[in-house]
Formats: sequence, structure tokens, C-alpha cells
Amino acid sequence: AAPSCERWWVTLFSMWSNTSTALGFSWLPVGECTRGEHHSQSSLDALVGFGLVGAASAGICITLNAQKLVHNRNYDPVTGRQSIHFTRIPLWWAAVIANGLSELVNLAALGFAPATLVAPLGCLSVVFNAFTAVFWLREPFFKRDLLGLALISAGVSCIVMGQVGSPAPPITVPYLREVVASSSFYLYLASLAAFLALLVLWAQPRFARRFAWVYLAESAVFGSATTAAARAFASLCGPPLTGDWANATSREGWPFFWGSEI
Repeated sequence: AAPSCERWWVTLFSMWSNTSTALGFSWLPVGECTRGEHHSQSSLDALVGFGLVGAASAGICITLNAQKLVHNRNYDPVTGRQSIHFTRIPLWWAAVIANGLSELVNLAALGFAPATLVAPLGCLSVVFNAFTAVFWLREPFFKRDLLGLALISAGVSCIVMGQVGSPAPPITVPYLREVVASSSFYLYLASLAAFLALLVLWAQPRFARRFAWVYLAESAVFGSATTAAARAFASLCGPPLTGDWANATSREGWPFFWGSEI
């Protein structure tokens, strides 16, 4: 876990990952076969997506704090080491499993609402954590934390309100075929690869031993790409999600279905 003095970096790169995902989806092309098929997001689908991502954010927050609580209680102040290995503590495993279930709920949210709405709302876990860490783990809360929460709330509100009701392309196999054939898709991947190379080859040897932001930035880069893939995968999955399970085996659909899943 990052020390409290680096909480700002955790917040910053969590927001960057979610925001860059939203921007990445805004670059995706609208080709001929989807032109005219754009529609405003269903109010019911959007509501379900909002509810799922809110529940997932709360679940992720609670489970991560439960894991941190295990490490705090397992710390021996005399030796400065763990009393027992944390994998032998049942609460830690329960929190890990619950965290995985929360992430599945987050994945389901991407099947109902666009990533441009779901990804920014993922920042709610940062807001939830700010209060959970204070009241549950007894971590300090500073005035700058309050400012950070206000900025997060304002940023998320601006992004979400700007996207609600806007036309959204249905994520289908024909649409994904257009995406992977477009220059903007490869520009998006190239920008992520270039930034990741800069972090690994330049920043990591110089700063990683002293600052956690290097690894957080690398996580944010991967998070942007994996959220985009998760949106595609969730949209192709059949009931209870909105896609069709035939995409998993059809000649045209299986590369996108299994590729995005991997």
C-alpha cells in the first residue's frame, strides 16, 4: 500500500486512468455501417450501469480497506515484521474474493453504460476510500484531502453530465471491425505504448525506489487499455448483459470476444 504522503499520487493516476479511457473511446471512429445507428443511451440501461458501478466502487473500497486492516493487525511493532504470513489469515482471502466479485460487477456495468460514463464514475472508489480509511483504519484526514475530493467530484460531474444523453454507438462486431481498421485506434495504442516505454525505461530506474507514482502511472496506462477491452467484452456478452453469446463462437465474432476477454 502507498504511504499516506503519496495519497495524492494515488488519486491523480486513478483519475488519469479513468479519464484517459473516456478520451480514448471518444477517439474511436464512426464508420459507414454504424453511421445512422447511433442512439441515445437507454435511460434504463444507463441507470442500471450507474447502480452497478456505484455498488462496485463501494465494494472495491471496502475490500481493499479490509486487506489493509489485516496487514495493520498482523504487524508486530516489536520486530517490525508480520506476525504470520497474511495468506494464512481468512479475512484477507475473504476480502480478495469479494474484491474479485466487485470487479465482476464493474465489468457488468460496462455492458449497460458506455465507458465514457462508467470509467469516470470509477473515481467514486477514491471518494469512498477517503472516508472509510479515516473512520475504519483511523488514518489522518487533511484539508488538502477535502480539496482533492471536491476536485474529483467536480471533474466526474463535468464528464458525466457532458456524456449523459449523448449519442453512443452500439458496441457490435461490425463496429469493432471498423475500430481495429482505423488509424485512430493505432494512434491510441501507440500513445499508450510510448508513455509506458518512457515510464519503464526512463522514470522507473530514476524514481521508482523513492516514489510510488511510477508504478501507479504504469498501472494507469494498463488500466486505460484494459477498461476499453472490458467495455468491448461486456458489450458482446449475452444475457443478463446486452450482447449475444453467439459472438463467442461465430466466425466473425470470436476474435473480438476472446481477444477482448484476454
